[in-house]
Amino acid sequence: MAMHMGHITNIIAKNIGKQMILKFDDDNMDIDLLNTACEVIDVDDCWVLVRYANGKNTKEKLINLSVLEGAKYK
Repeated sequence: MAMHMGHITNIIAKNIGKQMILKFDDDNMDIDLLNTACEVIDVDDCWVLVRYANGKNTKEKLINLSVLEGAKYK
């Protein structure tokens, strides 16, 4: 069951600077972030900016909140 987008925004906003694993809806899987802990950098009503390790590199990605079903702690 998908969470209400405002609920997801509130959960993520309370965890800025922390590591979370994002859960995507089935149609919008992000292979780079599948079961990957990412640091929440910033969030607004539509987008979340995250930082994650990709091999030896660190990358940042902007994700539309509408494709998320939830988030959990690492």
